Amino acid sequence: MSSLEGKMNKLQKGLSQVDNKVNSLKKTFEQRTTEAAKLKVELEKEQETIEAAENLVGKLEGEYQRWSEQVGFTDVTLIVL
Repeated sequence: MSSLEGKMNKLQKGLSQVDNKVNSLKKTFEQRTTEAAKLKVELEKEQETIEAAENLVGKLEGEYQRWSEQVGFTDVTLIVL
């Protein structure tokens, strides 16, 4: 009987260790999942910022071209005058 109790205790200790490891891994998984979700939100915000910046650059490029044409027109007008 003592031999069976010893084996049972050993198995319970092993099961307890496995449970502890599983709980530790679950906690780590939850932390990583939360971190991944935060990073995804940050990435989406940064992508929106990049898109807004690209849009602004495109508008500024158009404005620069318009101004360059206006300067050219003004120079021609001054020469004619």
